[in-house]
Amino acid sequence: MTTLVAANGQATLASGGEDQTIRLWNPTTGLSSGLLTGHTGWVRGLAAVTTAAGHPLLASASEDGTIRVWDPRAGDCSAVLTGHGGWVLAITALHLPDGPALLASGGDDRTVRLWDPTTGAAAGVLTGHTGWVLAVAALTLPDGRTLVASGGDDGTVRLWDPATGRPVGKTLTGHSGGVRALAAFRPADERVRLASGSDDETVRVWDPATGASTHVLAVQCEVTSLVAVGDTLIAGVADGVLAFSVNA
Repeated sequence: MTTLVAANGQATLASGGEDQTIRLWNPTTGLSSGLLTGHTGWVRGLAAVTTAAGHPLLASASEDGTIRVWDPRAGDCSAVLTGHGGWVLAITALHLPDGPALLASGGDDRTVRLWDPTTGAAAGVLTGHTGWVLAVAALTLPDGRTLVASGGDDGTVRLWDPATGRPVGKTLTGHSGGVRALAAFRPADERVRLASGSDDETVRVWDPATGASTHVLAVQCEVTSLVAVGDTLIAGVADGVLAFSVNA
């Protein structure tokens, strides 16, 4: 897992893996710029978040059942967040328009949990999945609301309002395998879309406003990660990456 985070005034690449560490890198030179240790299980997810005071933080999710919040500039762990009943498999940052920055995490306890990264306090538990929560992502609707999307081993994608802790709209169904990756993006029509990648070897594109599936992309490999660059989706698979241009 990788993410970009601000550290010491420049963009820094953070990566985590089965060696239980998070490594920081200068993406321009490729040189290592730091090593964060403390987890006792695989690092399964990373998220960069900025506090209300403008301080950049890095959050890491691990199979040891914890989330750690780090100051990437100092290399210090500022909080250890506990509450999941097992492995923590995914994490994302939420920047609410009229509220604090939050973290959303998913785990094998079938829950999505919300956290305040500044205080370390739990901010909510979202339940409904009947399988492990393998992916989480943030998306912003045209009305300005920020939602949490979660993908499960139960083959579903669910949308949540972090302000109320309640589901939004209908459960998105269609995948025949676990949903391992999610990414929000805006195609040419400027309407937000949500993409989901699955063990069923497809990427599905959804209109979160209606719950309709607008595209089904045959990948012919299990999809383990997704990232959006403009209207292009980049899918991580076992043998490399695939890119798709998605039009309205």
